[in-house]
Amino acid sequence: MASIAAAAVVFLVIAAGAAVVFAQDPNNTSHGISHPERSGPFSTWPASWTDFCERPVFLGFKLPVLGNKTTVNEMVPGPLTPMPTASLDDVYAAIVNSTDFQNVTAGLGWVTILWGLQYDSGGGHSSEYVIGQFLLLSGNHPDDGIPNGIVQAFYNVGTGEVSIQTGIGVNCGAG
Repeated sequence: MASIAAAAVVFLVIAAGAAVVFAQDPNNTSHGISHPERSGPFSTWPASWTDFCERPVFLGFKLPVLGNKTTVNEMVPGPLTPMPTASLDDVYAAIVNSTDFQNVTAGLGWVTILWGLQYDSGGGHSSEYVIGQFLLLSGNHPDDGIPNGIVQAFYNVGTGEVSIQTGIGVNCGAG
C-alpha cells in the first residue's frame, strides 16, 4: 500500500514538473495568445503573468499557474459613480494616447488587466474617474522596469484628463 502511495506521489511530482516545462512557451502560442503587445481595452494573457501572490503548494512544491486570464471589469455603477458617458474604447484611447502614458510605456507593450470606477471628493470639488491598470510588456513578456510592471491610469470623466501612477501595490485578496 505504501509503495502505491509513493508511486502516486512521484507521478504527481513528475506531472507538475512537466506542466511547468510545457507551460513555458516563449511565443505564448500554447495559450492561444499571439503577441499581445499593446492590447486593450480587454486583453487575454497567461495567468502566470499576474500571479503576484503566493502559488498553491503541494508536497512542498509550488504548483504552476496555468491557463489564461482576461481583463477584470469592475466598472459597476453606484449612487456616486454612475457609468461614464464616454465609451470604454474612447477612455482606453485617451489613456494610451496621453503624453504621460506614452512616456512611461516608450518601447514597451502592455495588456489591460483591470477597469474600475472611482469617486473623489473634498475641498469643494468632486470628480469621477475611470481607472485602468496595465501590465507592461517587453519582448512579449512582463517587464520588470517598474515595480510589479503595473501602470495605473486615471481618466477624469468630467474633463477627459489622464494621469498616470507607477509602482502601485498588488492586492492579493482580489480574484
